[in-house]
Amino acid sequence: MLFSNSPEHEEHKEIPVKYPIDDLLVKPSPDDPVFSDRPSPSRDFNVPMHCVGNLLMVWDFCTSFGKQLHLSPYSLEDFENAICHKDGNAVLLVESHAALFRVLIKDDGEYTSAVQKRSVKKVTI
Repeated sequence: MLFSNSPEHEEHKEIPVKYPIDDLLVKPSPDDPVFSDRPSPSRDFNVPMHCVGNLLMVWDFCTSFGKQLHLSPYSLEDFENAICHKDGNAVLLVESHAALFRVLIKDDGEYTSAVQKRSVKKVTI
């Protein structure tokens, strides 16, 4: 008998994967390294730990929109050092603020009118 329905003769066919799929469904290949331990988070900051989230958020915004703001790229370490700088004005912060002000001034009140048109939810106590 050439064909058998018994489980021992049954071939296992791989079902082709249709992409895109969820990341959790991706199976690692045998060549992939095994990552079991996560690195410990860095706590080496000059700003207080409760400010690190805000520091990262502002730095990420400035680096993400750096081209539109006409800012040169700078590292997180440079930004942190500028935030902690106490002797006079840090050039990096002055330039970042100036870039943001230029955008607000250049929009000819469009930002202001958009904020004013927004409906305000009244809170009653």
